[in-house]
Amino acid sequence: MRGRRWYSVGVDAQVYPYEREQLERFMDALNSLDFIAGPVASGRVNDPPRLGIQVSVEASDPTKAITRALDAFEKAAAEAGIVTEEILRAEVMTEDYLDWSLNEPPEQLVGVAEIAGILGVSKQRVSELWSDPRFPRPVAELAAGPVWRLSMLKRFIDEWPRRPGRPRKAEARG
Repeated sequence: MRGRRWYSVGVDAQVYPYEREQLERFMDALNSLDFIAGPVASGRVNDPPRLGIQVSVEASDPTKAITRALDAFEKAAAEAGIVTEEILRAEVMTEDYLDWSLNEPPEQLVGVAEIAGILGVSKQRVSELWSDPRFPRPVAELAAGPVWRLSMLKRFIDEWPRRPGRPRKAEARG
């Protein structure tokens, strides 16, 4: 039998609307169950209400850790009078893996100018390529322009059928 170790478990659920007092009772209930609870996530304004936790769980394996976290989530929600509609996410990782992942460099974001530099083309050409259905959709569109994750562009860059030189102009009809 393996020894016990610490796991970080994340749980997100779609819930029915709840009041701030219920949220406080939910967190108190989690703490009374001896869970080290992280911040609660509640989703964006127009989305259905969500409730999420990130907890540290001591268990002998990941399956037991996630089961304990789900049970605690459901028990705390019931004690607080929060009705869970559906569990949307349940994720488990060792605390060591969590520490490692938090020390990874963040994903590199690029805009039109950076893509132009990578491809060796003009910003106007990048804007044309953006209309190609094979070109990935941006992760965000800011006032300064669209933004992509560099990792999203790798496949397009590798498969892009680059043709050197300028395209030929159609011959004038006489």
